[in-house]
Amino acid sequence: MVPSLVISVGITAGAPSVVAVSSPRTSVAIGDFTVTDNGVGDTTITWPAGIFPQEVARSELTIDQDVGEMGGGTVVPVTNGVRVRTYRAAGARDLHFTVVRCW
Repeated sequence: MVPSLVISVGITAGAPSVVAVSSPRTSVAIGDFTVTDNGVGDTTITWPAGIFPQEVARSELTIDQDVGEMGGGTVVPVTNGVRVRTYRAAGARDLHFTVVRCW
């Protein structure tokens, strides 16, 4: 399997946004992605239909900041995208993260 999408999301004042994207498809750009803030620690990222094939393995999630305590998250596929939930020991928390998808 080859990563076909690496997308990093940063949180500024509670608002998530795509800060970096990498793909073998050279035409993929940050502007291709829609970021929806579903609440604290809950972000959905979508892209146009047909831009990527269906995934063949579960997406991987990396938390991109030192949370100072136990923290983590989950990533689940949605139609043309992913939904990411992040948390610290005390509960839902907005954290910077990176998702890697493989096709």
